[in-house]
Amino acid sequence: DNSSRTEQCIYHSGYPLFHEGSKGWDCCKKSTLFFDQLFALEGCTTGVHKFVPDHKVTTVTLRNDFYQTPDWVVVTYYSKNVDKSSSKVLFFPDSYSISLKLADGQIYEKEVRFSGSKTIDPNASRMEIMGTKVELKLKKDPKNPERDWTKI
Repeated sequence: DNSSRTEQCIYHSGYPLFHEGSKGWDCCKKSTLFFDQLFALEGCTTGVHKFVPDHKVTTVTLRNDFYQTPDWVVVTYYSKNVDKSSSKVLFFPDSYSISLKLADGQIYEKEVRFSGSKTIDPNASRMEIMGTKVELKLKKDPKNPERDWTKI
């Protein structure tokens, strides 16, 4: 029966929230004290039923390693044929976010938060994509006293 493919679906577009005994939704602020009533709360968003995802993305894991110099931390992700035009990295003072598109259409995505109080200079940090690996060169923040990166 294909009629369900066009009928309206009422749902919560946000995530469930659990805070000090209260359970609710972040999209509409509806809440209850009882867990069994959480999913009985009427939805706040209307749309059509969706039976398949928009597109299929296969994620992979990549082998990685890092080393440090007095001023830099170099993180290496090992993979052949990374697509330079659609791969990117975002650097932040306390983390980085990487998204690599591989030649076979697979995706590698990861967000890395640095341990302790380690920080970098996002403007001086950079990514270099080579034939068999991707290197992230993280410029250590010279104002940060924590200079030894035994782990990221």
